[in-house]
Order: sequence, then C-alpha cells, then structure tokens
Amino acid sequence: MSSLDPAGGPWGRGYLRAESEVRPDDWFFDGHFHNDPCMPGTLMFEGCVQAMAFYLAALGFTLDRDGWRFEPVSDESYRMRCRGQVTPRSRRVRYEVFVSGLSSRPRPTLRADLLCTVDGLPAFHASGVGLALVPDWPLEYWRWLGPPAVQTSGAPVPLPVLGGLRGLEPDPAAATLAGRTVDFPSMLAAAWGRPSVFGTRGTRFDGGKRCARLPGPPYLFVTRIVDAGLEPDRPRPGSWLVAEYDVPEQVWYFEENGTRVMPFAVLNEVVLQPCGMAASLLVPQPPDAPELFFRNLQGNGTVLREVPAGTRTLRTRVEMGDPSQFDGVTLVPFEVFCEAVDETGAQLPVMELSTQFGYFPAASFARQPGLPPSAAERARLAEPCDRVVELRHRQERHGSGSLRLPGPMLLMLDRITGYWPDAGRAGLGRLRAERKVDAGDWYFRAHFFTDPVQPGSLGLEGVVQLLQWYLLERDAGTGLTAPRFESVAVGHEVRWLYRGQVVPSDGLVTFEAEITEYGTDARGRYACAEAWLWVDGRRIYHLPRIGVRVVDGHPAVRELELDPAVDTWLDDHRPNFVVPAVPMMTTVDQLAAAAARLTGQPVVGLREVQLHRWLPLPGPVRIRTDAEPAAGEGTAARLSVWREAGELSRYEVVGEATVLTGAVPGPPPALFPPLPDGRPQPDPYEAAELFHGPALRYLTSLTVGSTGSSAVLDAGRGTTPFGQLGQGLLDGFLHAIPSQSLWRWIPGLSRDLVGYPHRLPWLDLYEPLPTSGELRVEARFAGFDQGHHLLPVIDVQARVGTRLVARLRLVEFLVRLPGSERMPLRDRRAFATGLRYVPTARLSHTRDGITTLSVDTVRRFDTLPGTTSRIYRLPAGLPLPERSTRIAVKEHVSGLARAHPGQIEVAADLRSAWVAGVPGTVWPVRVEPEADVVVVRCPLPDRDA
Repeated sequence: MSSLDPAGGPWGRGYLRAESEVRPDDWFFDGHFHNDPCMPGTLMFEGCVQAMAFYLAALGFTLDRDGWRFEPVSDESYRMRCRGQVTPRSRRVRYEVFVSGLSSRPRPTLRADLLCTVDGLPAFHASGVGLALVPDWPLEYWRWLGPPAVQTSGAPVPLPVLGGLRGLEPDPAAATLAGRTVDFPSMLAAAWGRPSVFGTRGTRFDGGKRCARLPGPPYLFVTRIVDAGLEPDRPRPGSWLVAEYDVPEQVWYFEENGTRVMPFAVLNEVVLQPCGMAASLLVPQPPDAPELFFRNLQGNGTVLREVPAGTRTLRTRVEMGDPSQFDGVTLVPFEVFCEAVDETGAQLPVMELSTQFGYFPAASFARQPGLPPSAAERARLAEPCDRVVELRHRQERHGSGSLRLPGPMLLMLDRITGYWPDAGRAGLGRLRAERKVDAGDWYFRAHFFTDPVQPGSLGLEGVVQLLQWYLLERDAGTGLTAPRFESVAVGHEVRWLYRGQVVPSDGLVTFEAEITEYGTDARGRYACAEAWLWVDGRRIYHLPRIGVRVVDGHPAVRELELDPAVDTWLDDHRPNFVVPAVPMMTTVDQLAAAAARLTGQPVVGLREVQLHRWLPLPGPVRIRTDAEPAAGEGTAARLSVWREAGELSRYEVVGEATVLTGAVPGPPPALFPPLPDGRPQPDPYEAAELFHGPALRYLTSLTVGSTGSSAVLDAGRGTTPFGQLGQGLLDGFLHAIPSQSLWRWIPGLSRDLVGYPHRLPWLDLYEPLPTSGELRVEARFAGFDQGHHLLPVIDVQARVGTRLVARLRLVEFLVRLPGSERMPLRDRRAFATGLRYVPTARLSHTRDGITTLSVDTVRRFDTLPGTTSRIYRLPAGLPLPERSTRIAVKEHVSGLARAHPGQIEVAADLRSAWVAGVPGTVWPVRVEPEADVVVVRCPLPDRDA
C-alpha cells in the first residue's frame, strides 16, 4: 500500500493505491493458458476488490465487526474493460481505488472506480463498483471442513480445524430445548454460529447485532445439555439446567499445566459456561433493546476435589436465583454444583459455587470506574524492588520437574516484578507480577466471537500462578516424593469480584497478592492470599481469598477421607460393636489400588500384609496410600493416616504390604477336603458371633467343625463399594472364621479370648472376584504363627463351583476382653450397644458395697480408642485416670439402680450419681483413688438390692 488518503481522489472522497510485484513463477501462469501464460482478468478485478476491502478496514470499519466479511454489492451491474495483460515478462501491477461514495449504515459500503495498470500502462478499469461489509458466522463453513477435533497440546491449531463437525453422530444424551437438540453442534453454534439456528429468538441478531455467546474452542467446555427445568424467556427463580462436559483423554490444558490435572481456570469455565447458556435461554431481549454484553461479576466457590486426566465427564447443575434490573443492567445470580461422573455412573462432588452475572449495554463499559484504590495502594504498583524474575524463559527452578509453573499457552505471567518476603499484614510476604497484553493472544479469538475479552478465569489463573511461584520460593515441596501443585487449594473457599475487563487494546496487566496464611494441613503445604488485578493503572479484580497447595503428586499417591457419616457402610464395621474401624480387607484393597495405579497392571496377590494398629473411625479420618517398586519382587505399598499434632502433624504408616501384579502366581492348589464333623450354625450376625452390619453381610450359611468351617457367601448381598479387588467380599471370607469362639478349634483356649486380624502372610487371586452369585468359603485352623499361642493361623479358600478364585492365610491375635468371660455373645453386644442392663457386664468388681476398678483394665478394654467413652457416655478425650474414676462410679450405681452404666449421670464433684431422666433416689458416693486403682463406696439403701 503506497498511498491512502481519505480525502483524495477526483471527488475528494478518498483514494488508495496498492502495488504487487509480478514473478514469472506466479501460480496462475501455469493454468492460464497453455503456451499463452497471462494473469486472468478476474484476478485483476479481485486485486482491485481486495484494495477496496483494505480501504474499509484501514478506516476502522472492521474493528467492531468480528467475523464479518466483504462481498460485492449484489443485484448491480458493473462495467469492466480489459485493455492490457500481465505476462511472465511483466514487473509490477498497480491497483488504484477512486472513492465515489462511502456509507456506514445499515452496513458499511464503499463505491469506487477501479484502475489496474501494468508497468505504467492502464490494463483494467471498472466503474461504480460497490463493496459491502456484511455479517458472517465462521461455523457456516468450518463445520464442513472435517471431523470434530481437539487441541491436544500448546501448539496452535487453526480454528477452522476445531470447528469441524463432519461425521458427528447424534448424541442420545442431549436434551431438547426450545425445539432444538442442545448437543455439541448447538454449543459450537452458540460460540461461532448464525444466531437464528436457535429459532426466532436468535433471528433478530442475524443482521449483525451482537448477542451473548459461549466461548469457542479451545476454550469451550460444554458438550451438551442433558436436562432442564425452565421456560425460555421466563426468568423465574428456581429455573435450572444440567450441562455435561466430556473431558478429552488428551487435551491442551493437561499438557500445559504443571501436572495432569484440570487447571482452575478450566474448571472455573466448566461451571460458569452453563450459566451463560441458561441466561441466554431465560433472560428475554426485546427487538429494540441495545446490544448487551454478558459478563461474570463475582463468585465464591470451593473446589471439593481435583479433576485428573482420565476423568470421563463433568456434570454441572445451575439454578437461577432472583434476577434484578437497574440502569439498563440485568443481574442474574446462580447456584452451581459440579460433579464428576465415571463409567459406572458413580458421582463425585467437584465444586460448589454461588455466582452472579450481568447483561450490560455498551455504554456501561465506557464509564466503568473499576475498584478505586487508595493512594497507598496505587503507590504499590510502582514500588521499586530489586527482585525481578523473567518467567517466559522456563528457568530450571520454575519450569521443570513435577513442581513447576504451566507451559506457555496457560502461563499468564511474564515476570515477577516485586517480592517482599516479610511484607503484608501477616508478615508472610507480598508479591507483584505483570503480563503484557497482546491483541493476538489466543484467548481473544476464543472468548468471545464478536466480543473479544480476556476470560476472568485466566485472570484468576494468573493469581494462582503467582502463589505457585511463592510456594516454589518457600521450597514447599521439600520432603515430598514427587511434589506438585493442586489446581487451587482443595477445600478452601475462593472469592472473586470483577469490576472491569481486559480487552485487546489494553497494554499491561499487573497482578498483586498479599499472603495471609502459610501452613500445613492433612493434604500438604498451602498458602492463602488476598489478591488484585490491575490493567493500565485501573484496579479491576479483587480476590478476598484464594489458596494454592503443594501435595505429593507421585502417580501411586492418593489421599482419601474416610467418614462413616458419608461412607455409611463403614459404620457397619464395629469390631467391638461400639467404634467403627477400617476393615482389614479395606486396607488390603487400598494397598492393591496403589500398586495398580503405579504399575498399570491387575493385582494378582499380596504378601506380608502388616497392620500396625487399628484404624478407628470416631469421625472423618484422612488416609494416604503410596507405592514404589519393591526391593525384590512386586510393589511395596503403604497406607498412612494423618495424625494431627500441631507443628508435628504428619502421616503415620498403619499398614503395608508387597503387592504382586501382572500374571497369576502359578496354578491354584488342590481344594480342601470337606469337613468331617461340620454342624450348621445359627445366623452368626443375629447371634452376635459376627459384629457386621447390613452393608457387610455377605454370609448366608455357616457350618463349623472341630478343625475348620464352611460358609456360603452371596456376592450381591452386601452393599460395600467394590473397590480394586472386591473389599466387601474379601471381608466376607473372614466371616467363616468363628473369631469370637476360637476355643472350638483350639483345645484349652480360654473363652474370654477374642481373635482379631493381625496380618496376611499371603493372598492369591486366580481370577477377579464376582459381583453376583454364590461362593463357597472354606476355613481351616493351621496352627500358630512361629509357635506363639496367641497368634493362631487360619487358611482360607474361596471357590465358585469347582474353581478356586482366591486363597489367603490369616494370622489373628487373641485379646482378652475384661469381663467378657462372664457374658454370652448376645449379652456382650447388648452391653456394648447400650441396649439393656447386663448384670455381669462390668469392668469393676463390687463386694460388700465397695466397687474396685483397675485403671489398667480400662486401658486394655479400650483396644479401639473411644470404646469406653461411647459405652459409658463420657465426654471424648477424658484422660485415662478421670475416665476410670467416672466408669467406677457409674458401674457402682448401675448395680444399685439395675440400669445400664451409660444411663448413669455423675455429679461434677463425684459425690453423687443418679439414673438420667428417671426421677427417684440419688445415690451418694465416696471416691477413694489409690495407686492405679479407683475405689467407690456408699451406704446401701437396700442390702438385698
């Protein structure tokens, strides 16, 4: 372009001159014509038309018309004359535009005479040519170019490739709204398509008026709408919509993130984009309404769990609150809940959110004040600091290893411009970073078509990355096997407030953060901050709270919270009928799962499963499993539990094993011979021989002999989650063992000794355990472990028909429960559960009105911590001496009142006690503590009582 003058030309209405060099090898000479090469006259005309298009673009007519295209004015005749030609010997072509008319309404239209000269000689002329700028929608063409595609890495992919829909099969899961199937083509149309594809509601926008849109790929995160309870154009509170996003196995954000979990920016969009879809359906826009822009204003949400690569689908439910209007702005609130759905249909909560959007007329953006800062806050923007760190250079410290910042496509920071480690109200540090705005940044093309603006979620991501840099500086990954960042701190609330936007014409974005917390919890080391985002000196975002955490990212490391109130099947495993505890086979299953994650192979056996202690569940307990190659054969797996101890808080190992994966360990051994003297037993669950609740009741019949037992299990009877191996059924294998009455197999064994699982020397699996049908389980007493009479050994086989599917060897340890020798099993259960008074159920001894209780007896009875507190209804956490004293008083008065000791209330001064809720006699007592013994006495009102 050698000349452009909006006031030039013969009519003073504009002039443009463009030039093009001619080369002998230009492509058109080969095809036009054989043995007579020359430039087609149509291309000479095309060059003139392109010069007209450049003229309109140069005058700014395309700036607010994203996606519009140029086309000659239709239904008009043009006179064109060719009086020369362009040949391979020609050197230069000049195109000139002599403007005769220019209008901007209803569509920008240029009229001009056109002249093409070749090496100074006029060769082509056209008069009165009209060129208009008209609305267009890229999906109209892109959908036919190829099949659906996903951007799999940070390497740019042409948008037409991401717009392909050829060959896409109908989606049976998609719902129908307003007469249209809301499947992926509809979502793509909401991003790049003609508005009228959504019916008459969209027709008014076909003329070029902008409408609210979804982002386009690679930032579109809605696959379909699956259900809705709404009426279009009726914005009633309580209207709702459910959307799904199918997470690709390989996609750019997993590759660009520091670890293969969904970044917070993407998860934020997954939960917000359905709100935009719901608002576009619900909020009416009259034909005479001005152009409205749809923006998120604020939100407060909590990520409940991360979304790792391999997740199948995210399902988001959005429910609209009560919309409001003022000054031409419509505010639309939503309550949002997102969950992950796996292949089996299991649903795992991912994020919950309250958020608010708004529809804004264009004029409101022109007068946005942002978030006005104080003079001191503004001064921080320019505060000098000698710490400047360039982040685009992918330094070793910040751009490599498992604990690193994201790759270039996702990285929202160019450099750290300030770090004051002791600044801020908490004295934990203050940070500043910046990013130069580039109008060519990929996200402007994706978010949104006709309305380019930086996604607010990427602004939040920039703050997350600033906190990640802070944790790197604090060496927060020290001591972890393979540290990595969570996408955002799981379980910590995130709050944001938007009062401005970043657009392509902006210059510099500045991020600020003040650290408010730094510490360690059950998941890892974390930092929380208050943060702000500025653009060209205007403060536009405020994040009152946001956090980032470093966790162990080893592929076999997994953290899980076990809570009987949530995982109610765990409450059905109470080994002493009182306190729930993790079943041994759940520990086995967790260890097996850790090895399977590490090796990617099926588990076929375990060796030397060791339980170091009980894992009681008085409430939520956080566990962690990890695995690594064993020194010899197999995989070493460990299960640890979080121990809260202030600065000494840590994970402690409670179970470990060597896990075998891959090929089955040899052919199965011969089946046990039948029991020679087996006798059918009553239902062991009802008879209190077994303590398990309904979720774990797999056994349907039991026969016990003098050396072993035989049982039938129904694999589909219990409701315990299957897990890696079939944890509920594995636990059912042990129900064939009469652990409460092992004296049946061991002559001379005291009847007050009860067996509990101690370790598994081996467990072999010859095929996957079934989920339905019957299994036969055979158990045989096999002596004592290393000759120790308190460690009986039992061998177990499980078969389906005549096929042996599993075998194991169990070592139990025998525990003497104080007082149990005087109680039948049903009485023991009744006493433990507080169902009724059992005269022989007591830890103390009473003679001649004097009750004596050994503190050591209480300690031994609390094999599962919390047992005595629950049975005797004592406050949790009482020290052993005080707990023993109150138990002695309760048992003393229990015998007098013929009431369960849990019903006895004790005065704070320990001088009296009574039956709770029963008016009557108050028994005075006198407590006489002695060395390791508590003595309680009182005058008896009735010697025969």
